[in-house]
Amino acid sequence: MINKSSDITAVAAENPGFTQIKDIELQDRWRFERLDPNALVLDFCQYRINSGCWSETVPIWQADRKIKEFHGIEYENDPAFSAQMWKKHELYKNLEFDSGISIKYSFDSGVADKNKTFFMALSSPDRYEIRINDRQVSYLDCGWWFGPCFKKIDISQLIRQGLNEVELNYAYRPETELDNCYIIGDFAVQQNAGKFRLVDEPLFFEDGTWTSRGYPFFAGTMKYSQRIDLADVEDKRVSIKLDNAQTTVIKITINGKKAGILSWHPYSLDITDYIKEGEN
Repeated sequence: MINKSSDITAVAAENPGFTQIKDIELQDRWRFERLDPNALVLDFCQYRINSGCWSETVPIWQADRKIKEFHGIEYENDPAFSAQMWKKHELYKNLEFDSGISIKYSFDSGVADKNKTFFMALSSPDRYEIRINDRQVSYLDCGWWFGPCFKKIDISQLIRQGLNEVELNYAYRPETELDNCYIIGDFAVQQNAGKFRLVDEPLFFEDGTWTSRGYPFFAGTMKYSQRIDLADVEDKRVSIKLDNAQTTVIKITINGKKAGILSWHPYSLDITDYIKEGEN
């Protein structure tokens, strides 16, 4: 987030005390470019056992617990409750079940551009039969998202405007823990009454947080840019100050050259060597 109080400051270079002589406030409006995919977290689902009726929509952790309880595994008393995966395999290796489990995630899309890219990120997708909008999806390795366990599946040609449904089918094993599913790609996320919808991205940002601008689940890098005209800056020291920036790190590039990195308050940087008279 960068807010409206960001500005360019010019000071007289010949004065050892660098007396401030001019403030030029940057525009509120920034053109932006998302450098990492946006994300929608699917952490609610419906489930069914052995082709029975679908449950009501519940948090994914609750579905996992109900499925375990159906198979006689008490969640809190399960010896594998907090065990690592290798230990779960050891504890459960002699247990046999013949249940078929189905998990269904739903989300809404209003993205109009059919050329946008969408992926589903899922832990261990090879253990599921995957269907999206009633079309079976074959898992082909096309990389991972954030970590090797979250594999990406290209679903760009399967997403439609309106309601979309992701269905996972698998043979029950107690060591198989349900996890969130993620839709990642080229979209913004619109919030309305606690529900989320995929929408087209804005071209510009004004001051405010990513969460309120369509990126409530985004974890990555954004590029902000704007042009500014500077006059009468010859023989003066010039700095940029980004008041109240809320971010981990800011890399500043001016006229195609890396000017510096800001990581803490005050978010201020001398940019004299990178600016010029006129448009920057």
